[in-house]
Parts: sequence; structure tokens; C-alpha cells
Amino acid sequence: MADSHDALDAIERIGTHAQKVEEYKKLATKLLSEGNMQGLKTFVCRLAEDAPSRGEAVPTMISRQVLQDFVGEIFTSTLPQALRRELGQLALQKLKARLSSFEEPFSIVSEKMADILQEDEDWAGAASILSHIPLTSSQRNISDDYKAKMYVRIAMLYLEAEDEVAAETFVGGSHALV
Repeated sequence: MADSHDALDAIERIGTHAQKVEEYKKLATKLLSEGNMQGLKTFVCRLAEDAPSRGEAVPTMISRQVLQDFVGEIFTSTLPQALRRELGQLALQKLKARLSSFEEPFSIVSEKMADILQEDEDWAGAASILSHIPLTSSQRNISDDYKAKMYVRIAMLYLEAEDEVAAETFVGGSHALV
């Protein structure tokens, strides 16, 4: 294929959902292994947008499954951290626009991006990203243990950033669960 747009167009013409999912996953793996940032950006945009700028929208039931696997692979890939961060930010932006359809991938990317920001000692940035994870969702089953851990982590990050007021909000959220 000449470029990622052509590859995505070809996948969209495949007849069965199972084959499409498999081909999207193969393309994602190929783009990650090549470190093809433009292709990776195109991939994220095409799968996460309702009406992509080029090509047809990927059905949500397919894109949700593919993106859930893909976002985990971004952060375990051999891409340099700066590129993982850039791709993660793009994924957050695109997934947030359709959050009700992509809560799980959004949560995965948010946690991984917070890890990166925490390593860079950007405490407030990490806390802010984590605070946007929907913890009271009817779309997915979220355990009270997970919610409490997230509230405590966010509170700790805000304390590191010396924002006691924001930290107190999340401490209160964890108390309600314990």
C-alpha cells in the first residue's frame, strides 16, 4: 500500500468484521514497528473519528475493539517516549470527543499518559489527565477498589503539585468508597 490512508481504505472494503479487525491490528503492529508517526496518527484519527477527513468512518464496534488493543501497544512499543507521548495526546483528544463510545481505551491512554507525566514530575498534568477518567460510568463496570485507588493517586499527585484544595476533593471521593 502506498500509504496508511490507502491501507485503511483497503481494510474498509473487506467483507467480514472479523477480517477487518484482524487487518486493522496487523496494520497497527506494522506502523508501530516501523515507527511511522504519520501513519500512526492517521490510524488513530480514522478509527476514533465519527467522520474522518478522508475515507469512511470505521464502525464503532470494530474501532472500539481495535483501539482498546492498540492504545496498550503504543506504550509498550519501542517508539521513543516523546513519540509515545505525542501519540498518546492525540489519542486522548480523539477518544475524548467520543468518550461514551471509547471509555475503556480512553482510560488506558489516560493512565499511561499520567505515568509518563509523573516520570517527568509534571504532577498537576498527571493528576489532571487522571481526573478526566470517567469513574462513575454506566458504560463499563468499575470496581470500588479501582475507583478508590484512582482517587488516592489523583489526590497524591495534586499534593505533589502543592494543590491541597484539588487533592482534598479526591480524598473525599475515596472516603465515600472506603
